[in-house]
Amino acid sequence: MNNLIFTRNTYNQSINSSTDFYITQVVDGCESNPGLLSVVIHPKPNPPSGNDAGPYCAGTTVPPLTVSGNTGANFEWYDDINLNNLISTSNSFTGNNQSSQTYYVIQTDNNCSSDALEIDLFINPVPSTPTSSNTTYLVCEGTIGPTVSVSGDNNAQFSWYSDATQTNQIATGNSFNPGIINNSINLYVSQSVNDCESDNLLSEIDMQETPELINVDDLVVNCTNTNNIPPFIANNGTGNINWYADAALNNLLFTGNSFSSNANNSTTFYIQEEINGCTGPVSEAAITFTNPPIPPNTNDALSDCDGSNIPPMTANSNYGGVLNWYSDATLSNLVFTGISYNPGISNSATFYVTETINGCESNGAPVSVVINNAPNPVNTIDFYQYCEDENPQTISINPAQGNSINWYGDAQATNLIFTGNNFTPSINLSTSYYVSEGNGTCESELFEVEIEYILKPIFSLSDIGPYCEGSSIPPVFTGSNADLIEWYSDVSLNNLIFSGEGFIPSNSNSGIYYVIASNSGCSSETEDFFVEIISQPDAPQFFQNTYTYCEGESINSLDVLNTSGTVHWFTDQNLQNLVHTGINYTPSINFTTTYYVIQVENGCESNLTDVNVEINPLPVLSLNGLPSIISNGTPLSLNISPSGGTLAGPGIVFNAFNPSLAGPGLHEITYSYTDSEGCTNTITDQTLVVTLNFNFVNYNLGTISPE
Repeated sequence: MNNLIFTRNTYNQSINSSTDFYITQVVDGCESNPGLLSVVIHPKPNPPSGNDAGPYCAGTTVPPLTVSGNTGANFEWYDDINLNNLISTSNSFTGNNQSSQTYYVIQTDNNCSSDALEIDLFINPVPSTPTSSNTTYLVCEGTIGPTVSVSGDNNAQFSWYSDATQTNQIATGNSFNPGIINNSINLYVSQSVNDCESDNLLSEIDMQETPELINVDDLVVNCTNTNNIPPFIANNGTGNINWYADAALNNLLFTGNSFSSNANNSTTFYIQEEINGCTGPVSEAAITFTNPPIPPNTNDALSDCDGSNIPPMTANSNYGGVLNWYSDATLSNLVFTGISYNPGISNSATFYVTETINGCESNGAPVSVVINNAPNPVNTIDFYQYCEDENPQTISINPAQGNSINWYGDAQATNLIFTGNNFTPSINLSTSYYVSEGNGTCESELFEVEIEYILKPIFSLSDIGPYCEGSSIPPVFTGSNADLIEWYSDVSLNNLIFSGEGFIPSNSNSGIYYVIASNSGCSSETEDFFVEIISQPDAPQFFQNTYTYCEGESINSLDVLNTSGTVHWFTDQNLQNLVHTGINYTPSINFTTTYYVIQVENGCESNLTDVNVEINPLPVLSLNGLPSIISNGTPLSLNISPSGGTLAGPGIVFNAFNPSLAGPGLHEITYSYTDSEGCTNTITDQTLVVTLNFNFVNYNLGTISPE
């Protein structure tokens, strides 16, 4: 207490070590006992301990960066030197595995932070995939494969693998030759820089299998000095088929599956398949020539009309070979193969038949067919139409000179019914005739003449009705099978009003309608029928359509002014709730009601008329302020509602009750009011007016003192 350092209530002092201070207070010259204040100064911790890490390859798994420091200290990691971006608060941190990065770590102990430790994480980039000018190769089976070369980064090391997972390394260096190829293979090559390995570059070496031995029929037989040598056909192979004239394969003749030789003597050809530049074994095919056979024997020429009944042509084989029939002497148009041939022709022609044996075809033997020309078909009208009872007309045909006209009743020309140029049908039904023209040897094709016999439509109609005016009238059907039905409003059939079945007559007026039906222009007799329409009665009429009453007022009879039928009264527009029948109706109601009234005459209803009976409620009144007993005295103001009515009774002056004017006794006060609808209501109240008399008496009670 000898070293006084400050005499105020606050003290700010810079100290470097823990220190105790003693504090007293002085009041009116008296000093208190000292109080102890200890200030503890913690030392600043040292930076954490840790090491740089790496290098690692970009994208690989990077182990955590770890630091150590004081026991119980907290650690903070930053990625900037100014310690602004806190990224972790643990003693370990997994850094970025894509690029090199510097991290800054401090430790905090007793709320004191150390300087930052700088830790560098080194990440080497992964080199790019090697490149090559060619990554796809095609190699023939059993040959040495190509040398595959790649390029990459400076100082890169190249590794060759047989698998994409880089587990089976087969070579190193920037080039590799796989040796003899017996299967298709894939080569995978990567480059490494700074111990970081790139992705693989795939090089595909596809092996082309050796093409197969081509199979060609080794003997193709043809005839000497002919131009119809069939081609050689390769029976297998999918690549290019090469045909050579020599075994050394120096003279290429043709490439393709089918090879036509122009040789005129026996020759051997050599065939080899080539696929993608790879060739297979060589096969051979030979051609041998023989002498052609003599032509076959044929029958004599045939003759007929238009080829309709020509018997088949036949030829006799000399060798048991194949007989071919041609339509031309050059034997280029083959029309049939076989012994017997029916050409089915309509004009004279010559055919040529050959025999082929062992691939050799003879010369053609001619066979002539002579066709007599038939007349042209008849040209006339092919359709006639007649109505029932109509006489058919004569059909006239002019044939060529010397020819005749034949009329048949069937399309097979077996029923001849008339021969001549002029034919008059005798018919009562539809039919067809078949006409031909003959020249004595041949007859033309049949020409069909169709006769249609049309019956008149038959139907009958009956009168219909009666229907009420405006009601729905069902359609009228004739029941006829006519293709045209016409409905008219006049007997002269001048005013057409409808065509077809299902005619709906007018529902306004009675009338006669006339109907005629026709089939293909053949008309029926005119039929008529009568439609009876009963006029709609007049709607009921009233003196007025709205009658107004006050609640409780007697309702007068509602009277229909015009009556021609039975009057019905309903309370709904659908006319379902009938409440009265008669021309006069006195309702018994206490609420506004609308009545719908119709007249029924001859079973037909009029339009409805609505009549409204309005029941207006009585006005609601109130009379307040009148006591049940009152002594004669000053007037009392009464409260009445609504205002504007009449207040009446003894002692009433304006809207006040004067008991002195009314005098003693029981008095009845009334209030009446009439509203804008003319409805009046009255309410009543009573009061008893009494007179009070006071008698004063003197009493001597003596002196009263409080106890």
